[in-house]
Amino acid sequence: MIDTKLAASVCREFIPEQFEDVEQGLRMMNNAIYVNQLRRTKDYGELQPDVWAAIQGPYVKLGEISKEIEPDTFLDASFIEAANNWTLDEVKAGLAKWKEANPDRVIN
Repeated sequence: MIDTKLAASVCREFIPEQFEDVEQGLRMMNNAIYVNQLRRTKDYGELQPDVWAAIQGPYVKLGEISKEIEPDTFLDASFIEAANNWTLDEVKAGLAKWKEANPDRVIN
């Protein structure tokens, strides 16, 4: 298990505007992790052209995009290998190293 507040502390370094209100930043992060991150694929970042095709209709209807676009024209599988080239132990070690180097920046 990852220490959520420690992970949020690191996130705050890279996207401080989302943590101006720390509690709001934690809620946004938790929502992204536990609600929006519905894993439907074996690997992180796997292409889901069916999902991209299905969501475009409402965006066209709302005027957010002008027309539906064939997902094969914008989906790029070249990032998948790198997105999965890590282990939980590596993440934990990186967080521990950051915490040791930045004890004054850790959210309590």
